[in-house]
Amino acid sequence: MRRYAAISWTQSSGEVEASVLRTGSKGFSKPQQISAATYGVSPPAIAESDGGKVASVWEQSIKTGRRIESKVTTGLKFPKRGQRLSAGGAAQFESVALASNGGGVAAWERLAGSGGQV
Repeated sequence: MRRYAAISWTQSSGEVEASVLRTGSKGFSKPQQISAATYGVSPPAIAESDGGKVASVWEQSIKTGRRIESKVTTGLKFPKRGQRLSAGGAAQFESVALASNGGGVAAWERLAGSGGQV
């Protein structure tokens, strides 16, 4: 049985934000900026495990194109530092899933040559 929910979105100014709702709370946590301004190409992906882990994955703009980044929390706040999941270049269309035990997987498309690779 889930005891929480989570949402993640991109602001019109380009920052990625997230908020978590835990059982017994009166509402979602205060929105937290989890990324500096990024492309608004695709919305961030978010997943929750039955054990309370929350992961957000997004497309981050950088000097050499785009890369996929993530942050994971088991509380109401995400850590200041995230994890780079892909190298710079052309990464897009991210997705994330978490198992009930907290294990997870992220996938994205990396543009290579004339077509994309997953």
